Amino acid sequence: MPRKRATTGENVNESPQLYLLDGSSYIYRAYYGIRDVATADGMPTNAVFGFTRMLLGLLQEHQPDYLAVVFDRPREETFRRELYPEYKAHRDAMPEDLPPQIGYIRQVLQALQIPALEAPGFEADDVIATLARRSAAEGIEVTVVTGDKDLMQIVDDRISLLDTMKDTRSGPQQVLKRFGVPPKLVADVLGLAGDTSDNIPGVPGIGEKTAAELVQRFGTLEDVLKWASLVNGRKRRENLQAHADQARLSKTLATLREDVILEVSLADLQMQQPNLAALIPLLRELEFEALEIAFTPPPAGVVEIYSDGSGRDSGPGGYGVVLRYGGHEKELSGFETTATSQRMELIAAIRGLEALHKPQTVRLFSDSQYLVRGM
Repeated sequence: MPRKRATTGENVNESPQLYLLDGSSYIYRAYYGIRDVATADGMPTNAVFGFTRMLLGLLQEHQPDYLAVVFDRPREETFRRELYPEYKAHRDAMPEDLPPQIGYIRQVLQALQIPALEAPGFEADDVIATLARRSAAEGIEVTVVTGDKDLMQIVDDRISLLDTMKDTRSGPQQVLKRFGVPPKLVADVLGLAGDTSDNIPGVPGIGEKTAAELVQRFGTLEDVLKWASLVNGRKRRENLQAHADQARLSKTLATLREDVILEVSLADLQMQQPNLAALIPLLRELEFEALEIAFTPPPAGVVEIYSDGSGRDSGPGGYGVVLRYGGHEKELSGFETTATSQRMELIAAIRGLEALHKPQTVRLFSDSQYLVRGM
């Protein structure tokens, strides 16, 4: 199938693609999105399974040329915590069954030959911002996979954000709509408004909407502070003047660093074939049979059919089906305007069976309960 290029509503960009995954965000979404998954002896594996499945789905749909997963360091070790000890101090500790799974997630990434990056003293967002800017300057189209609004400040014509949970992509226009200011001024808005999720204080009495209005009117945070005497509302003026240094600190905390020293080149992030000798035993240890099957060729004389009610290139109302036999793989997709998603699952399976030119032993994989029950 042709490569699916990322767009933000403008023209499709055919430049090489780099995908940067916010690893911590992905892990938590996997952990809370899938519960009660464990091995036969009771070891929790829900985060590992969800993370791996989401990652493989992303790779299949977008087929990036370059990829890295970026992880946070412990928050106590970051420069922001040194500047402001209360930074993120209110967050709950990690669930006790999650840390052991992170080790397995790193093993999965190693077996898939996907780089896992982090930098002492910095957060994942800083590493992502540095890599994104550096790669965009080299003509690479960068997609940051995250649901974190803080990363909106690095968006430009070559850098976009992809929230896979909401299936939304944010370019400059989406950031302007979300914050009321262009990406380069997002940190100024957060400096004034603060950010409760990160425990960034901001200026008392100024929320995000008011902060955006002030930045729209005056310019940067420093401009707002300079012309604070012209701001409407006595209490608001007093707070800006009394908490000017706190606003500056808040902007520093909210501003992503783009100068992190990283001993990694773009070539180090190029997609590689999985190390099956390491991956298959790991998937067996985790008892991920469905994922193991995806990485092993079908037995001789067996055709595997994977049906889906939405084809990769067909969009809503479409179907997709993949046939695997021996070391080969074939993908089909189509579109029917009046069909339901369940019907599309059936159509996908039928089209896959029709593609067989002679009787075969078939293994069918589908999310459709109706299809499975009808076999």
